[in-house]
Amino acid sequence: MKVVCKVTTVGQDKSLHLTVGKTYDILKVAEVYDGMPGIVYKIKNDIGTIRMYSSSKFDTLDFIRGQKLNELGI
Repeated sequence: MKVVCKVTTVGQDKSLHLTVGKTYDILKVAEVYDGMPGIVYKIKNDIGTIRMYSSSKFDTLDFIRGQKLNELGI
């Protein structure tokens, strides 16, 4: 599954090493990870590190396609 980044910084974590608008491959999906609430994605970031990120930082390609179709009235 592929997702597109929509957030690059959160709170004290000044850089998540992600690029807004860039597409990332999800390596794994988990519902619970080390106290992180909600769905988390295991993703290889821009510096090559594999980390778990909250799904709230991303939109799925299916979601983006749906939005574009709605804008077109399809």
